[in-house]
Amino acid sequence: MATLAHFVLTEDAERALANFNQPLLEKSVEYGYLTWPRKAQTRIRDRTVLDVRSGFGGHGSGFLGAGAKHFTGLDPQMDLDVDKAKNELKRVRADFGVTPREIMTLVPDVELLTGKSEDIHHGRAFDCISLYNVTEFCVVDYQPSGA
Repeated sequence: MATLAHFVLTEDAERALANFNQPLLEKSVEYGYLTWPRKAQTRIRDRTVLDVRSGFGGHGSGFLGAGAKHFTGLDPQMDLDVDKAKNELKRVRADFGVTPREIMTLVPDVELLTGKSEDIHHGRAFDCISLYNVTEFCVVDYQPSGA
């Protein structure tokens, strides 16, 4: 199903083929990295995406599979040469089998950067900004009084 979506949801078949890597896509499905991009599909289709606090960057193939034109993952703690990643489905860190640097080689429209949002070049523009992994750090403790 993910393979079919990867090709059906893009407007550019040549680009889809250049960014297709079956083992990476299968691993992304196994780790739950296609769930969020699928939910955001109508907003990201044929658009450039910046994912702030992208973690390992594994969602990149999911965003492309959901129709995004280009994916940039940004995280201050990302180590481009370590293949440990969070398995979203099992809620554990495990060996992903490929590093973020290798993902960029395998999937040309995935760019992964170590840094913060202020490190992005000011002239750069994105059609969509995802803060999926940021929200888990936004804890609000509501009191019964509503305060």
